[in-house]
Amino acid sequence: MAGTGLAVASAVLITGAIIYPGFKTAEVQLNDGGVWVVSKSKNAVGRLNYPSRVLDGAVTPASSTFDVLQDAGTVFVDDSAGSTLNQVSAAQMRLGGDKKLPGSAAVSFGSAVIAVTDPAKGTVWALSPSTVNGFDAEESEPVLAGSAGTVSAVGSDDRIYSADPKTGQVT
Repeated sequence: MAGTGLAVASAVLITGAIIYPGFKTAEVQLNDGGVWVVSKSKNAVGRLNYPSRVLDGAVTPASSTFDVLQDAGTVFVDDSAGSTLNQVSAAQMRLGGDKKLPGSAAVSFGSAVIAVTDPAKGTVWALSPSTVNGFDAEESEPVLAGSAGTVSAVGSDDRIYSADPKTGQVT
């Protein structure tokens, strides 16, 4: 009798385990909470761990005229004096290799698109963070060839918005 009861209890547990749908789970994207900040006085770009209010690392650009471009964990240092763009390795806390840009280039970053604009020639290129190192102004195909003075910005929708002052047209 005890054997029959144990068999019935086991069968009920196994059947319940098979048909029970389980607990609902959420798919979350983890973010380290790091915000990259610029210190012109220390000539550094540092990662501020906002939840713990601690500056937990920094990199030093080659010049003192730079800015930081960030979307989540993708971070670049735009060094306007050296006309370079460097991707930051947050894990190793170091700058990647300098990617040379046209002398007067302006850089804008959305979330997956980087616009490099040469206002002297009115040329605009679209890059992804993974293709920055392969960029060559002479070899890469521009997405827009406007006139001198063209300016561009990448929106949060990853669209490049360019304004040509000669024609007054926004593309």
